[in-house]
Amino acid sequence: MNQKVMFSSGKTLLSVVLSILLVCFISSCKKGNNDSPCKSTLIGSWDLQKLTYLYDSGIVVYDKQYLDANDIIESYHFYSDSSLDIETNRYGEGLRVYNGGWSTFHDTIDMVIVFSGVVRQKKVTYSIECNILKTKSAYDEPSDLMESEWKSR
Repeated sequence: MNQKVMFSSGKTLLSVVLSILLVCFISSCKKGNNDSPCKSTLIGSWDLQKLTYLYDSGIVVYDKQYLDANDIIESYHFYSDSSLDIETNRYGEGLRVYNGGWSTFHDTIDMVIVFSGVVRQKKVTYSIECNILKTKSAYDEPSDLMESEWKSR
């Protein structure tokens, strides 16, 4: 009789352990179709969400609501072959696509872009926090700084 009790409690323990493992497995697989993993690479398309200018005289912020209300469009398209397209209407020429190339080193993006026949180089520091690309670029004056946020498509 003693062996029967031990077998029964061992069977119960095994059932409990298997039930816990089953619940853990099911809960780890419950990722919905709308859940998207965080992006950790520059490759892909990024839409401007916010611009912040830091001057000696103060801070000017253009958020998504302001950009949309003023029909300001800017998107970066980074390709795996190191080419780059910038689609924007910020430079007074209507909505245009400017082509160029890009490379990274540590936390810096180095871009070479042709704007209206003029080749320009732009360097920005960057970080990616989930699906948000944050960039920071210095102007000619060390006191003027631009920060921007871009959302992955």
